[in-house]
Amino acid sequence: MLATAMALALAAGEPPRLLDGAVGSSDYPASALREGREGLSIIRITITADGRATDCSIAQSSGSFDLDTAACDITTSRTRFTPALDDEGEPVDMTVRLPIRWVLAD
Repeated sequence: MLATAMALALAAGEPPRLLDGAVGSSDYPASALREGREGLSIIRITITADGRATDCSIAQSSGSFDLDTAACDITTSRTRFTPALDDEGEPVDMTVRLPIRWVLAD
């Protein structure tokens, strides 16, 4: 139903990886579900050195306020990541773009 993947550019070291809390089918906003809205929300988040997602903004709107808002709210409230590592293996903050595809089940 939903697909997420991180688009990262890192010169050296390791990018962050999602550990848990991914957006799932039960997260579909009720109003968007009723109205049959789908779309791709691309959010920009900072993943901190301790693996939290903060500072969410919409990099590209799905065209639906409800879907975009849910993407940020869910990601900042419950997702956990491994932190990015610099070229010396130290955890660092990193801003990434995270696409969240909202697709209704058949």
